[in-house]
Amino acid sequence: MLNQNARMFNPTHRFSVESQSSLKSDPIVSWSNTFSEIVNGLAVSEDKIFAAIGGKLISLKYDGTIDWRFVADSKVYSSPAVVGGCVYIGTQNGNVYALDVVNGEEKWCANIGESSTTSPAVMNDTVYIGCNRGETNSGKVWALGISDGNVQWSFEFDPYQIYNLTDPTVANGLLYISNGNDTIYALDATHGTKQWTFETGSIMESSPAVVNESVYVGSFDENVYALDAKRGSLQWSFETDNGSYSSPMVLEDTLFTSSQTSIYALNALNGAERWSFEHKNKSGDRSPVVVDDTVYIAGSDNELWALDVDSGTLQWTFDTNGYMTTLPVVVDNDLYFGTSEGTLYALTGDTEESVSKANKINDTELYTTKTDQGGINTEVFKPCSNCGESLSEYDNPTFCPKCGKRDPV
Repeated sequence: MLNQNARMFNPTHRFSVESQSSLKSDPIVSWSNTFSEIVNGLAVSEDKIFAAIGGKLISLKYDGTIDWRFVADSKVYSSPAVVGGCVYIGTQNGNVYALDVVNGEEKWCANIGESSTTSPAVMNDTVYIGCNRGETNSGKVWALGISDGNVQWSFEFDPYQIYNLTDPTVANGLLYISNGNDTIYALDATHGTKQWTFETGSIMESSPAVVNESVYVGSFDENVYALDAKRGSLQWSFETDNGSYSSPMVLEDTLFTSSQTSIYALNALNGAERWSFEHKNKSGDRSPVVVDDTVYIAGSDNELWALDVDSGTLQWTFDTNGYMTTLPVVVDNDLYFGTSEGTLYALTGDTEESVSKANKINDTELYTTKTDQGGINTEVFKPCSNCGESLSEYDNPTFCPKCGKRDPV
């Protein structure tokens, strides 16, 4: 169940879970898996993790074993969206895919013409996704039918103003998106007509967070803005110590955001500072994630940080191999995230539980070749010589997903 109190910029692919509790102590690795390419995006459903890695979408169980993979036509640069039994992704070549969450089977594919670098947003019967300026268009956001991918509408941005579109957010019958340059747009979610715009003083890579009657967004002009969600008028602004392209998160009446050098907790009603914490992180995704009483964020020197939600004091840190390229997600009291070195981590704070969950999936990629049916083929491989696990359902396995033993086939 989605935590309705914790609002992020795109709840269909990045969210916290209401029943979860935070990791209270120094975490340990329950499992990790290092792939050959960067982990570009992460999403979860009730029982699966979906990781966008290079030109593939990989489905894993919570214990790290891999269910299936889907090989797309080109790179997948953003997080997938998981809604109603389907997972949605966009690719560098402009294709948008709807896949079955159970087996990765392709439901439909729609081409929107240019590279899709935004994550999809799904609301009611529509999938919203943006593509940047290219040879055949000037940059658009598209609305596609959720059942067949047919185009419902598209909105074209001024080609001289567009930079990199941010992930769209849909709320209150409107779609909110930044052109990546200096302007945030509110479009009618049904017809795509422009309702209002708001200009800041510099580029915005911050995807908007929408809570009740307010839209929150950060800018490289060193300000965080709160705007009226219906009219786009300024409610308040807060000056940060550096440029901000963090995507904000709101928990009850507190707004969490960050600049290039600090993390902030602000009063969401008036912008007053409640606390700040210096982090000096120059790379990776600096957007905060709040679960229970803990704020998780990419810290300095390839670290994951956990801060107290009320005071901002540092609770613990975890060293990663490379900087974080996805936001952390907490499910069943485990925390998942990906890095620039291609590693997908599962952390836990419960030592006993971690022993039972760990399946020794370390420093290898399960799949090595493409198949036509979402990661399933008919070639029979001999059972694992260590534990007897059948390997027939996998694509040329280089190790056993049951026991982790490398087993030539």
